Amino acid sequence: MPANKEVTRNVALKSGNQCAFPGCDEFIYDEQEGLFLGELAHIEAESSDGPRYNPKQTDKERNGAANVMFMCRKHHRIIDRKPKHYTVELLIKMKSDHENNIKKSSKKVVDSIVKGFQDYLRENETSIDLSSAKGFIKWLKGCEYSKKEVQKELNEISYCIDNIHEFKEDTQSFIFNLLVHGNSNGTSLNVATERSKNIDDERIYNIVKFLTGAGVIEDIQNYDLMVQVQDLDNDITYKIANGVWVFKGRYTSLYSLKNFLKSIDSKSSVKEDLKKIIFMKDISTLQKKISKSNNSNKRKS
Repeated sequence: MPANKEVTRNVALKSGNQCAFPGCDEFIYDEQEGLFLGELAHIEAESSDGPRYNPKQTDKERNGAANVMFMCRKHHRIIDRKPKHYTVELLIKMKSDHENNIKKSSKKVVDSIVKGFQDYLRENETSIDLSSAKGFIKWLKGCEYSKKEVQKELNEISYCIDNIHEFKEDTQSFIFNLLVHGNSNGTSLNVATERSKNIDDERIYNIVKFLTGAGVIEDIQNYDLMVQVQDLDNDITYKIANGVWVFKGRYTSLYSLKNFLKSIDSKSSVKEDLKKIIFMKDISTLQKKISKSNNSNKRKS
């Protein structure tokens, strides 16, 4: 069971809107976009296959306030990938030190966390139920997804649809154009920026920066050594112009969604169906029946 709302609220307030990793100044809540970017990290894992799992803990202890803290996506991944270095003892101290430092936070910071708390809960509690998406489920099975993989893909797509629906309209439009005109092998952002009408260059910059920080998209371009030396990670403008971009993490499930629609619809219909899904959370298309001959037997492409 995940941490309940009261636990999550208390931990969020104590975070001071800042990642708990020492020296990190990444915000947990993005006021401009109105979204939580932080993740709830467990000191001792929630599941048995996770890092630092303690079989002696109860479910209540695993998801209690003493065992969780908010971190940015990057540092959450780091502590979980290096459990031998980031031990239980080290993380307990990290959490304690961070919360003690935050006690001096201004009222403005606390108000920001309170304002964003409902957004975090909404982001992590999906309202889309894809159990009725019979056509899509059949297509996934035809693509040789196991029962467990099918359920995971449904969960991932539910998460994506819910989360994207909370983004600002121009951000939704940008994601829509990148999905419609791009592919999982990577594509130039021109396909999205040129079709995202009425969005100026400064806003494009902010959208890409936000989506990159939120783990929605990433640049997979292999830059030469000279470019790497120029600290490319801090030059979003260069990456917008020269990068090869794909959806990242949970958002790669959007490619499955697109491929399913391509298998049952014409090109123009795919665009219209994706508009309904992304802008209106209308999943009726995913209930369409398909024949075996229409199943591409391909996974994400």
